Amino acid sequence: MTAHAGGGTSRHVDALFRFAQTQARLGRKTEARRLLLSALRLAPNRADLWIWLAGVSRSPHACLGYLARALTLDPHNPKARAGLRWARRQAAGALPPPVPHARPLVAARPASKLQTWHWATGAAFLSMLIVALAALALLPNLAAMAAVEPEQPPASRLAVLPPPTSQPLPTTTKDVPPTWTPTATFTPSPTASPTPTVTPSPTETPTPLYPSPTWVPTSLPTPISPGSGGERWIDVDLSEQLLIAYEGDTPVRWVAVSTGLPATPTIVGQFRIYVKYQSTYMSGDDYDLPNVPYTMYFYRGYGLHGTYWHNNFGRPMSHGCVNLPTPEAEWLFAFASVGTLVNVHY
Repeated sequence: MTAHAGGGTSRHVDALFRFAQTQARLGRKTEARRLLLSALRLAPNRADLWIWLAGVSRSPHACLGYLARALTLDPHNPKARAGLRWARRQAAGALPPPVPHARPLVAARPASKLQTWHWATGAAFLSMLIVALAALALLPNLAAMAAVEPEQPPASRLAVLPPPTSQPLPTTTKDVPPTWTPTATFTPSPTASPTPTVTPSPTETPTPLYPSPTWVPTSLPTPISPGSGGERWIDVDLSEQLLIAYEGDTPVRWVAVSTGLPATPTIVGQFRIYVKYQSTYMSGDDYDLPNVPYTMYFYRGYGLHGTYWHNNFGRPMSHGCVNLPTPEAEWLFAFASVGTLVNVHY
């Protein structure tokens, strides 16, 4: 970090530390870890940062490592000592319990020859025996039935049928089975739906809050010491992809942003916002973005603005502008005014 030296670096570390504490109290441990690691890159010898990082660590073993680092820097720190005892108990409890010895199995007694006789063989033999006994029981009845002649019906009972004639017998509807005649399957014919006529709505041309949208400063603003006199200013850290809004030395809001890609980096230096738009149109060789919300240009085509085409904040994504989530861009649009300092650095 080169934009601040000495006290500036310390103020930035303190701001990250306060934000990390807030996130940890809200239960957002991942966000707290990211902020603490960012602060430790700038101030690796602060024991209090290592102790808080241990408190939001992912595992007891990682917690032990962070607390050991804190005790190396401050051997008599009571919080680090108490945390180390707690982490050791947690790490011991995290080990898997020993596997109990298995009891030996009791050897089974060998089965007798009768027990090993296959059940299918026995079932088949029993079925054949039942069929044979049934056949023997039916033999006498079958012989008696074969010796008896069938009884003839008496003549008086015989029905006298009329002689056959060549006339066809009358038929009734009861004698004729109904014949099913398939009907044609109904095929719905598509009805053309009316095509609505879109009436283009008038496009509102944004009114700039500075002389004209093509105006750019002829020279860079005179560098000042950020935070002097309680002035509102905006700090953009390209290394951390982090934007912090300040009032004097006090950070009032922070947000993860997306700045320029390596091929289209964000400009570095101190600038001032020279024009603001509620909504504006942006285009280039490989992008075309209408209605970009809450745009504030600080140098030529470089600006701070809301983003509706991606949600990948925290890593470079842009053509040089500073992309913010749209709700955060709306807040920053109300916070900053034309002339507000924008400090961009690595």
